[in-house]
Amino acid sequence: MPDRHPVIADGVDRAVAAGRVRKLAQDFSNLPSWGTGPQSGASHEMRRRFLTLVDEAERVLEQMLVGDDFALALQTPRYVSLLEGRVTNDQLYRTIAAEQRRWLRALEELLTELERSPRLPEETGSPIGTIAPSALIPPKAFISHASKDKDRFVLGFAASLLAQGVNSWVDKWELQPGSSLPKEIFDGGIDDCDVFIIVLSEYSIDSKWVQEELDAGVVLAIEGRCKLIPVVLDGVEIPQPLRHRKYVVIQDPSDYDKELDEIVRGIFNVSSKPGLGPPPGYVEPSIEVPGLLPTDNTVLGLAAEQAFASWSPPWNLDVNALQAATGRLGIGDDGFSEAMEALGRAGLLKLHRMLGGALRASITLPGLIAYASAKRPDFRAIRRAVIAALLNAEGPPPPLEGPEIAEAVDAPTWLAELVLEELKAKNLIGMSRGLGNLVRINQVSPALRRELDN
Repeated sequence: MPDRHPVIADGVDRAVAAGRVRKLAQDFSNLPSWGTGPQSGASHEMRRRFLTLVDEAERVLEQMLVGDDFALALQTPRYVSLLEGRVTNDQLYRTIAAEQRRWLRALEELLTELERSPRLPEETGSPIGTIAPSALIPPKAFISHASKDKDRFVLGFAASLLAQGVNSWVDKWELQPGSSLPKEIFDGGIDDCDVFIIVLSEYSIDSKWVQEELDAGVVLAIEGRCKLIPVVLDGVEIPQPLRHRKYVVIQDPSDYDKELDEIVRGIFNVSSKPGLGPPPGYVEPSIEVPGLLPTDNTVLGLAAEQAFASWSPPWNLDVNALQAATGRLGIGDDGFSEAMEALGRAGLLKLHRMLGGALRASITLPGLIAYASAKRPDFRAIRRAVIAALLNAEGPPPPLEGPEIAEAVDAPTWLAELVLEELKAKNLIGMSRGLGNLVRINQVSPALRRELDN
């Protein structure tokens, strides 16, 4: 990895550049598919294709980066070409695998820089979005197990991980005749792994070799260098060092799709937790009256809206309809009853329990005013405008009508008539209702002028 951040050249189309980098990363990620291990033919073909890919990558980088420091730092030492025929197949394989991971890290850093600014368009002709930056480097999983578990479970399990994008390390695939077992397993397998998976079974639980591997894996996990995932077969007891860790129990070694999905999610840190939905409607009610709980505010708001829809004093409520409306917002029967009682105690609702338990309710004038004050921040200004319109009316008596006053003060009729109801309750105006529930003002008290100061 270079020590400096890549500097993108002026005029480079970042969207196109990011697409090319993603394609390179995908090719580097697919490199292990050109060989299943350090076999002779596979290693040599892997070397040839790897160096061809490196040449292509260097040409791409030269076109998008300022200067050549970053590109030169990425160049794979040409000694890889000289290794063929001079080292064992497994040494050649490991060298290429190490260079592959180095390139993937560098491409991930470059892609992060390309996506930093400006924001990439969502629709382009390049393969943007096929590989997330965090998924450029396939996680390496070392699978510790007993030999008797290899054929009955481990090889199929490791192959399933490979199919899910996890580079699983199994000794049968990685070790060659003449290899030093401690060096290959502990240096080439465990020490470089991102995930240490230990298969606990009736065969491995007492294996001294598996215990040695587990000791090394626990140290790496404590140091934060890898994730440790126990996989339990045969219902065996969990060893003491692993009891505090989340483990996966597989009941049937031949059928474990659900458990495999759980393991893969753990490797990639993908939670199965459902997405966070919006809060219930009553959590953020349409009004907020001081001293009331959210459920109280919700019930008061729905009651006021029901009253304004019919606007017929004394504003009796359809309690069943009100309860159904609050239920749709997530308020249960108990919550509804508690809110109704609280609003009754506050004088915002008037409650009456009938024989047999049925509840009758109406919203009070203070309840309507509390709703209007919370719903309309300009309520006090509208109230003053209504009072001024009444005082300025020509001729004794006024005879003003509700809609006429609402038009004069540029306010909704329900709001203007609510102010009139309040003034009537204070005996500051005389008001009657005619056909169609039409409000008419027929008297204005001289004391009304004092309300302009309230």
